Amino acid sequence: MRELAQQMSVLGLGVCGVLSLWPFPFSRRWQSWHLYLPVAGLALYAVFELALPTEVELGWRMSAVVAVLLFLWLNGIAKVALLAVLMEKTGGRRHRLRREPQRLWQGLLAIPLVAICAVWCWRSLA
Repeated sequence: MRELAQQMSVLGLGVCGVLSLWPFPFSRRWQSWHLYLPVAGLALYAVFELALPTEVELGWRMSAVVAVLLFLWLNGIAKVALLAVLMEKTGGRRHRLRREPQRLWQGLLAIPLVAICAVWCWRSLA
């Protein structure tokens, strides 16, 4: 049962990472669901840690899990900062916010973060 919980939490972290990478529009402003993916990732990581036996060596898997969690949080912070800037620029008006290039900026912010987290994971293995 513990292995299943570990595998499902790692799979869930991967899904959260892919969803966080995809640039969804800020259609509901601060209530947009993709802003809260880091919280879901943290909950999945807690399940992973609780299901983990103490004497098991994880090696590369732990580095990958922490790299995905790091990406989730850094990308979440970048999205919140981007939304704050866009809200300031548009005066908080939803119709003006829709006209802004949200997806482009989210993608441009996510690409270097993926690279940083991948390099960090690679270096932690060496």
